[in-house]
Amino acid sequence: MNTSLYRFVLLCALSFSISCTDKTVEFNDPELMSRSKLYAKEYSNTLKSNLKTAITNGGIEEAIKFCNTNAIPLTDSISKAKQLSFSRVSHRNRNLLNKASRFELSLIEQYNQSKSKNPKLFQTGSQKLFYAPIYIDSPLCLNCHGTTQISESVKSTLYELYPNDLATGFSDGELRGLLKIIYDNPQ
Repeated sequence: MNTSLYRFVLLCALSFSISCTDKTVEFNDPELMSRSKLYAKEYSNTLKSNLKTAITNGGIEEAIKFCNTNAIPLTDSISKAKQLSFSRVSHRNRNLLNKASRFELSLIEQYNQSKSKNPKLFQTGSQKLFYAPIYIDSPLCLNCHGTTQISESVKSTLYELYPNDLATGFSDGELRGLLKIIYDNPQ
């Protein structure tokens, strides 16, 4: 097959596959929204409780170390217990595993503009997605995510554990990212 024809066939195949991909659309399901809010609250409370314990035991630096080694395993264990997929995503992520997708970046931008605190449900193919905005809602958060509130020892710990950290410079009330729940087979 000549190169031009090969490129044309490849371009057609790529265009067809893109046009056949599932679109992500917002939808309304009060029962799923209610259940998702409950799961989100349980998840957030568990994470906050563990962070408070780490801070009590060793200060902000200990909380950073906890997040570095335990936040994703904790998220995974909650996901397994609920048989769902929980994650946190951000436009200014600390951990590369929490980097927002293009769709999530557009959703973050919508939340930034509207300042809404209302979660949303989306469907893409057979998956249902729940997104809830995470705002900096406590001065305590600014010790690790703020600007002037971050001590030199905290900066040092952040740099050591997260050399590509983008999750500082936030202000009180600013959007930090999104809590995401994926339902693969919702009932």
